[in-house]
Amino acid sequence: MSSSVSAPAQPFPTPVFEGSEKRIEIDFAHAHGANTAPDGLRSVTRESLDAVLDLAACCIVSARHGTEFDAYVLSESSLFVYPRKAILKTCGTTKLLAAVPALIDAAAAVGLTPCRAKYSRASFLFPEQQPKMHASFADETELLQMAFATMGGISSAYVLGDILAGLQWHVFVAHGAEAADWHKPAYTLEVCMTGLATNKAAQFVRGDNFKSSQAVTESSGIRALLPASRIDDYVFEPCGYSMNGVDGLQCSTIHITPEDGFSYASFEVSCTALHDVETARLVRQVAEIFEPAEMAVVMTVDGEHGACPQWGTEVTAPAGYSISSDTRQRFRAGGRVTYVTLSSDAAAAAALAPSSGSVMSLDSADAHMCPPQTESNLSDNESELSDATRRTSSEAPCPPVPAARESSLPYEYSSDSDAAESSDGPDTHTPEKDVPITKQAEKDIEEVDVAGGGGRAPPRGL
Repeated sequence: MSSSVSAPAQPFPTPVFEGSEKRIEIDFAHAHGANTAPDGLRSVTRESLDAVLDLAACCIVSARHGTEFDAYVLSESSLFVYPRKAILKTCGTTKLLAAVPALIDAAAAVGLTPCRAKYSRASFLFPEQQPKMHASFADETELLQMAFATMGGISSAYVLGDILAGLQWHVFVAHGAEAADWHKPAYTLEVCMTGLATNKAAQFVRGDNFKSSQAVTESSGIRALLPASRIDDYVFEPCGYSMNGVDGLQCSTIHITPEDGFSYASFEVSCTALHDVETARLVRQVAEIFEPAEMAVVMTVDGEHGACPQWGTEVTAPAGYSISSDTRQRFRAGGRVTYVTLSSDAAAAAALAPSSGSVMSLDSADAHMCPPQTESNLSDNESELSDATRRTSSEAPCPPVPAARESSLPYEYSSDSDAAESSDGPDTHTPEKDVPITKQAEKDIEEVDVAGGGGRAPPRGL
């Protein structure tokens, strides 16, 4: 005699969002025999950029055009375009590596060829949700080697950090055989944070007290990090925050996933002038803004000639934090990286304290983070949609997936007016009007040159 016992039905888990970003930085040189456009990569059309980002499964939300480079806030993170450099950073389950060949082709159209590339990311919080091409670092490395095979030269891949002490850091670097005109040494400081303090994360939710993205940037302390930067910021609906900063050649960016249970924030500043990166101050202020349980500090120098030998050799833990691991690596292709993980002393003490048995969830009545989505099932097609859907109301239906792209992005950036006067200086900016990104019909917005010159091509409807 046999009997069968049915397992109790399990509730559909609260959807999660992968905050940890994938980042690629590609430097370009003049292609032999080609007629290079005077503005280099900045001459690539908006239509071409849109096509590149479509392949990565993200889109442009806002843009600021400075004197030295163009900065784009994306539905998932950021894009920076210099005359001879592109930095693309995407989070969620985006397919960043799918966009690399198209980006190289777009550069070739303006007379440029890649001479150096660096891909980096922290450990994924939810690796099982990543698309196949990002399933493992070995898979990513294979794709990168194929993408940059024509450069010749040297390539190498590294994994840094203690697997038992927080996130690990993955880096692929390739340097072309003919990279004589590569740029000066570049210094990049990145801070990745998990387990944000609930009261700190709550600042980045569009709740009843929300006023504007600019107000959030000021009140949270983000504005004080790099006070000279022109900031393009956005608080998503119902939660999430992205910011790009422009200051001469220096770019900076912050991205925040505030949901309780998988909260994440990242800060980055990159420049060629060493005095612009005040490491100890920036790490301390970032820790004060978010009060994360865990931090990872990454200090990278790209290029050897003229690079400061001391920068990145010491990381001072801010008050209330202790260093968990410290790893250094020199790149065979030139440059080096220091990767340090830190843990909050308070979080460590709380982990050792007896458990009260209570668990906070997004379903609790007093939870003030983002409410859970209510889907009971996801089809294979829906699971391939961009994680942009988490920033929108789950009540509105998703549009059908167009045949010409792998992912549908149900985003629209709405604006109350076509243009706005900016006090930040002579740059071109698609102004942020604090209108939530929602699942609505497509609508075009225009970029304008507030200094009176000829602006770049207007963006497509998002």
